[in-house]
Amino acid sequence: MLLHAAIDSRLAFVIADCPYANAADEFAYRLKVEYHLPRFPLLPVASLISKLRTGFAFGDAVPLKTIGQVTAPVFFIHGQADDYIPPEASVALHASKPGQKQLYLAPGAGHAEALVSNPAVYEAQVREFLAEVLPVERTEISDRKAVIGNQ
Repeated sequence: MLLHAAIDSRLAFVIADCPYANAADEFAYRLKVEYHLPRFPLLPVASLISKLRTGFAFGDAVPLKTIGQVTAPVFFIHGQADDYIPPEASVALHASKPGQKQLYLAPGAGHAEALVSNPAVYEAQVREFLAEVLPVERTEISDRKAVIGNQ
């Protein structure tokens, strides 16, 4: 979503829950944590195969490189205890994003668990962000539940 936000100026806002900053770095981290394998030579080979088969190399997915082009306000949400995509990714993205932005690091929450770990605080944080970036009449949330996707 952050890569798309860099090329689509129509977006009113973005809520990025547990985003990665660099796909290749995330893949390397997962290789190390889950399989105790090194980045080289596996990732360069896998990236080359991906590029040949799909036209997509791992280096093409680096939101940290394009976050400076995102004009829409961005709310970065991350669990402080996320051991799948470390919260440092959201911290780095937030630091690099110019303009309107907000960062919420959910205490004790793991990957994509900020909402379930404390729904009241999560909802309050989202409401606060929306109140800042949207006209007042659009910030009212009806009885319907909003669906917020994770990366």
